[in-house]
Amino acid sequence: MKAYPSSISGFSDLGYLYDPDHYSWLDRHVLNSRVKREIREAMKSGSMIAAANEQVAEELHRYYRVPRENITVRRNRE
Repeated sequence: MKAYPSSISGFSDLGYLYDPDHYSWLDRHVLNSRVKREIREAMKSGSMIAAANEQVAEELHRYYRVPRENITVRRNRE
């Protein structure tokens, strides 16, 4: 039987990483701290890390060093 994660940490946009001019220093700092905390808690508890698309998944991998095998891309249905 497949084991399902106890919770899901979802990320839809990490725009503050590649477009910092549209965010104040404080906003970038707060957003970055929240994402780091959520990733750390998800990795520790075995929760699923869901990205809205491939770009967000690649950013999580590149900037936060989340292993690609721990990221699931969840596309929105249209």
